[in-house]
Amino acid sequence: MLLNKKCVYLGATLFSAIILTSLSNQTVKADTTADGNTNVSVEKAVPSTTATTSVSTLQAPTNNTDVSKPITATQSSTVDTKTETTPTTDTSKPVTTTTQSTITNVQKVTAPTVVKKPQATTVVVNKPESVDTVIDIKDPTLSSMVKWSLGLTDKDKVTVGEFQKFNSSEFFLNETVYLAGSNPNVTDETDTPIENLNGLQVLKYLPKNTQVFFQVKLASDPKANLDLSPLYGVPIYNFTLDGNYSDAKAKEIDLNQLVKLDISKATNVELTGDTAVSANSGITQAQLEKIAPWLVKYANNGKTYNDIVLNNGSISDFSVLKGINRTNSVTVFVNHNNVASTTPVYVTASKAGLTFTALPFKGIDGEDLASTYHYTTTVKTPADDNLIHVKGDVYKITDPDTSAKKLTYGIIGDYISSNDDSMLQKSYGNSTLEYFGMYSQPLIWKTSTKPVIKPTTPAQSTEIGGSTGSSSVPDTTGTTTTPVTPTYVNKSGVVRTFNSYTKLTDIEGNALAVELGPNTGWTYDRVVEINGQQYYEVGTNEYLLAGSGITYTPIQTRTVLAASSAVPLFSSKGVKLGTTLPARSNWLTDSSATINGIKMYRVASDEWVAADAVNVSGSKVVSTTFPKVFTAKVKTSVYSATGKLLDYQLATGTSWKVDRKVVINGISYYRIATDEFVRA
Repeated sequence: MLLNKKCVYLGATLFSAIILTSLSNQTVKADTTADGNTNVSVEKAVPSTTATTSVSTLQAPTNNTDVSKPITATQSSTVDTKTETTPTTDTSKPVTTTTQSTITNVQKVTAPTVVKKPQATTVVVNKPESVDTVIDIKDPTLSSMVKWSLGLTDKDKVTVGEFQKFNSSEFFLNETVYLAGSNPNVTDETDTPIENLNGLQVLKYLPKNTQVFFQVKLASDPKANLDLSPLYGVPIYNFTLDGNYSDAKAKEIDLNQLVKLDISKATNVELTGDTAVSANSGITQAQLEKIAPWLVKYANNGKTYNDIVLNNGSISDFSVLKGINRTNSVTVFVNHNNVASTTPVYVTASKAGLTFTALPFKGIDGEDLASTYHYTTTVKTPADDNLIHVKGDVYKITDPDTSAKKLTYGIIGDYISSNDDSMLQKSYGNSTLEYFGMYSQPLIWKTSTKPVIKPTTPAQSTEIGGSTGSSSVPDTTGTTTTPVTPTYVNKSGVVRTFNSYTKLTDIEGNALAVELGPNTGWTYDRVVEINGQQYYEVGTNEYLLAGSGITYTPIQTRTVLAASSAVPLFSSKGVKLGTTLPARSNWLTDSSATINGIKMYRVASDEWVAADAVNVSGSKVVSTTFPKVFTAKVKTSVYSATGKLLDYQLATGTSWKVDRKVVINGISYYRIATDEFVRA
């Protein structure tokens, strides 16, 4: 039976030499299984008094095949051809027959007489690991996590036996919980990126019914290996995978692999985008449509409750999840959702404000949710509930920022506001959608935007949309003010505001609506004397009073301050704070300044230490020069003056005028609009 089903050519397989020498009186069948292992069945032939006592070795046909080594008549291969058996008197000539295989040469061989065969013995070439097999977990952080979960030390080896004898009902492989042991302030977003999951195949050796809690942040750098197959076949009870799902400038998680993971018994599935890559690197609308069947099947697994968490994505239609059973308790959490549309909004500045119609936003039943917004940042001073709902999906901004390039609107989020409308909560039977996020669209003004003043030109009053400002264009109906001739000193540098919001003035010394955030750094090009007082020119027609901050030197590289004894702390005004750096502690610094004649280093928002009280290593000054135009080579995140990540991005290939370089929370930025910054 074995001889008549397979071709006799094993040829170059790794079993040729072994079987020829050790199984000369046995029939052998080699099959390649679906998992890549090779099973070899060995059946001993019982000699008969009439059977041939030896087996001839025949030369394989040379045409239509690459097999060149001699083979025996008792071998079989995986090539699907026929082997004809004939009487022993005719073994010398190959016979060509027509078969359904791509190889048509059939060798006539002499078959031994085989009587009743005993049960076959199966030998698996790739044997499973023994209890002492050491598992090589490639990523060092992941390796430490696994050892911690098993109760091992970092010096211990991870073996199969450690998993087989694991005696708890829950196996926690949670990166944030693990890292919190050494850093209580760590979050999912600040976890150490895991470069490789290889080695986690060993989870399959955990005792049956062990509940696996899995949470890691995957890396997305060029060297990262995002292969999820080590998790195949592992039932995961609680699954959180943070990483880059949708930003093409970095490596992305493969959704084709994701949907092969076993979450059939899970109660939580979280897919969160990595904000270190971009603000909306999470699940997109198209991606949600792809993985929806996988999520719906999980949601309907009959557990008491199930959570689906989709953070930092760009989803506009949740109706693809309508298959969720409404009798189940399923909560769909969607936080920091950012939908950046390329559809422009054309508006005209007027006293009536800005009126627009929001883009469609659909819930799980396909219902319109675009009438639920209450917040916009397209104003000079954003505040909660500053968006007026007119009717349906129509909204009004009473005092828009006429220099804004983006129209933004949405739901502010409960991390900022405690108001009832800070989160959208929509019920679907026993299930719920909880959402906050923002939409953004390009904003195109049909009239001139805020004019720019030339400092040496007399200023006139002009009116645009009911607001007053400065203009270099003569106003035929306005009243000309007294010319101001400022005195300039060509001196550039960086200034940091004190621990409070600080207003700016124009060239005439008039207060502007623009404020600088507390403890923020700003590059200035010149020092200007206006009405007898010195100001720093931090922007176009924007000046900061010299007494409103301190000049300082940014530090570019990682610089550590070592305090051998307790060191007192001071504010940026030189006031002793009454607190100290602990003895034998190390601190990072991002800048130095001279305060009350003493050189100091900054160690916190408004905490400074004297340079002579600490040991310093590795300082380098940041250049205060900056490009006049910033071009976004990829989709680029935008930040506020306080370093807050905003709800929109710069489109790839767009160019923006830069009027200053600033340092916010130790990071350098270019300013491209009144309250919009990109990282330098």
